[in-house]
Amino acid sequence: MSIRETIRYGASELKAAYNRNLGIALGISVAIHLFLIFLYVFTLIGKAGSTGKSAPVAKIKLTNLAPPPPPQDNAPPPPPPMVPPELEHLQSAAGTGLAVRAGTPVAVPDALVTPDMGDFATKDVMGAATDKAGNGTLAAPDPNALNNMGNGTKKPDYKNFGNDGDKDPDPYDFNGEVEQAPTYDEPDLIRRLKYPEIARRNSIEGRVVVRALIGKDGKVEKTLIDEGGNKALEQAAIDAVKETIFTPALQNKSPVKVWTQVPVTFSLDQAK
Repeated sequence: MSIRETIRYGASELKAAYNRNLGIALGISVAIHLFLIFLYVFTLIGKAGSTGKSAPVAKIKLTNLAPPPPPQDNAPPPPPPMVPPELEHLQSAAGTGLAVRAGTPVAVPDALVTPDMGDFATKDVMGAATDKAGNGTLAAPDPNALNNMGNGTKKPDYKNFGNDGDKDPDPYDFNGEVEQAPTYDEPDLIRRLKYPEIARRNSIEGRVVVRALIGKDGKVEKTLIDEGGNKALEQAAIDAVKETIFTPALQNKSPVKVWTQVPVTFSLDQAK
């Protein structure tokens, strides 16, 4: 057998096989692309169908609208009369009170002026008048409406601050109204302080705060313990405070009776 018979395919046969395979590949590729395009379009149509139908838009003309309701004229109520507290007794709900009525004054001839008309109303009287006049009778004045505060109480008298007669002030009232708080000589208080022997032997130290009522003469009238803990130290602090002369508190340049706090410290070094 010759070499020509062994090789059956040549260049022409390979070229023909290449063209045939290329056509098949192109056909398959086009078919795949067409399938993908069809699938995409089908998906869009399915989504559009699943969104549902939109509500129809109703169109109306302005001529078909009902006319608006008529405006309601609700006038605000008239303000209540501003009657001063000291003139409240002049106008009562029963109609009694001043025989005057608020409004625009009208000029009348002198011949029509009668004696019972009286003089011109003052500004305070006109302020107590309402749109309805009374019958000219006045109710009995209310003492609580005519005093200086209008509620039955008097203004505070700062000249007697902290001293209500012979009554002692409250120990825990605020003394911020006094012009000058009571003062004392602290070294003098320390010299008067006697360290309790039982506390010294047991090496007891501490701090005691005494609340003292200082009279107008600067003497201690009463005492309380605000801070302590040891009875011996508390009593020693009270004794020292009572023996101390204070400068009294002043209000309007006059001495007044007030409570004040006096801290007392007990130290073994100080007692030596």
